[in-house]
Amino acid sequence: MGISDERWYKSGHYKFSRDKVLHAKRCVDLDNKVIKRFKISKVYSGVILLNGTYYNVIYGKATSQIGEARPGSLVWTIYNHSLPQLLLIKSKRFLFITNERYKSIENQFLSSWKHQNKLIPQIFKIFKIKNGNLEDRYNIKRTLVERNRNLANKPFNGRRMTAGNEQKRFHGTSVVCKIGETGKLCSSNKCAVCCIIKNGYKIFETNKNFQRFGKGLYFSSTSSKSDDYIKNNSGSSYKVMLLNKVIVGNAYKLATNCTGLLHPPQGYDSVIGIPGGNLNYDEVVLYHEDSCLPRYLIVYR
Repeated sequence: MGISDERWYKSGHYKFSRDKVLHAKRCVDLDNKVIKRFKISKVYSGVILLNGTYYNVIYGKATSQIGEARPGSLVWTIYNHSLPQLLLIKSKRFLFITNERYKSIENQFLSSWKHQNKLIPQIFKIFKIKNGNLEDRYNIKRTLVERNRNLANKPFNGRRMTAGNEQKRFHGTSVVCKIGETGKLCSSNKCAVCCIIKNGYKIFETNKNFQRFGKGLYFSSTSSKSDDYIKNNSGSSYKVMLLNKVIVGNAYKLATNCTGLLHPPQGYDSVIGIPGGNLNYDEVVLYHEDSCLPRYLIVYR
């Protein structure tokens, strides 16, 4: 593979040089569709363009023996930016990214488990979802919403908004494979979890039964509510739930049913269902597929 058309992008704190990327290419097969899960510290990442294809590169220092790499030596991995990937953040025996990130997700999941008739579950592991195509579309949409609404740093629910009023919300749906145990995506079109990770959320594939706020994509800050919508047909004792980035933008609040909606009211970007009317727990409804990005897969039981 030639390197005449390579371009370099800086990310985090590390600028990849030509020699170092050649070393990375020797270490890892570029055609490998599953990222090698190294146990490393001081993780830096960047993006390179090789022969018209974007590749993500992860670089760090080994904290334990990895093949021939001794603790403290440099470790690399490289994978196709456009292919959906699952990166293991933490399991009972393994830490991949940062403990702070894991604790933040764990706290959001457990603290929002509000159904008193359900036992609070235990998280088994968490995967970070990487899908360059979905991320690119999402970032474009967030930029457009922020440009139109100018929301950053404005107050919202007791805090300051980020660009596009971006938030993290849960989504529960059907699964037919053991992705929570294997970390591998299946090819079944009946496995909604794997389809979402690979292709994003599709409005035409959402629940065709009762939709309280019309034809949209539904998310919640209440993990136990999203758990109600999980259909586990995998034969596994573990459930999986998606934690997503969502662009709430300028939200229209509703407390009663409005089933005929196909888009938010003029001047708004989403609908928020407020508990107290027809709802016991909150909902966020989006009507544009690029306004949501599957970011983490939580495995629990």
